[in-house]
Amino acid sequence: MLTDISLLRHERRGAAAALSLLLATGCVLLLCRPPPTAVAAQSPSVHNRATSGRAAAKKDSPLLFFAMGDWGGGSRFMPTTRSQLANGDGMATVASWMGVTPAFVMAVGDNFYECGVADVESRRFASTFEAAFSQPALQVPWYAIAGNHDHCGNVSAQLAYAAQRRGTARWRYPHLWYTFTERAPSGATVQIVYIDTVVLAGMPQEEGEPGVVAEQYAPHPAQRLGPEQLAWLEA
Repeated sequence: MLTDISLLRHERRGAAAALSLLLATGCVLLLCRPPPTAVAAQSPSVHNRATSGRAAAKKDSPLLFFAMGDWGGGSRFMPTTRSQLANGDGMATVASWMGVTPAFVMAVGDNFYECGVADVESRRFASTFEAAFSQPALQVPWYAIAGNHDHCGNVSAQLAYAAQRRGTARWRYPHLWYTFTERAPSGATVQIVYIDTVVLAGMPQEEGEPGVVAEQYAPHPAQRLGPEQLAWLEA
């Protein structure tokens, strides 16, 4: 998966800030807003989750979260890698050093190398995800989106794993594209928007040397949902 910072807008005085990370197969948009003068109470939900579990946090505490892509092991023959385990230990160490439990983790694609998972019973959920990131600090919601390697397999199985609350019930993946909002202890809000660019443009394919993505993407059956996703984005 290739990563490209495509948009960075920041207005002084905290008026607005947006960061869009375009991935080879997915896009994540973060919208940060300052705290309103009066903050209405909100009930936690998948798509709009207040800091209910962190209500006692100090107002100057940061909204800590982790984001990672290309993290899904090596293959079905090597479902867990040393670097993957080191990442989990590193995230837990950072959380301990900062003295803040992360609010969530963003799993932004290529969740299961080399070719996704076959079904919801796949042992990869346990080996590549649950066991590899078992640290207490990481027992928080993991918001996932599919990468091209996931679309090589059965993405609906990843959706089902979330819907059925399998394993530790951390896996959050309600739709191929979705949004959710988090609130920092200061009252500022962060809205994260996930889109699936395989649905919009097809599968990226290498051209010539490894790592060079061809201008023409390969067609994918998920593209039939492209108009629906665009309509959702523009609504």
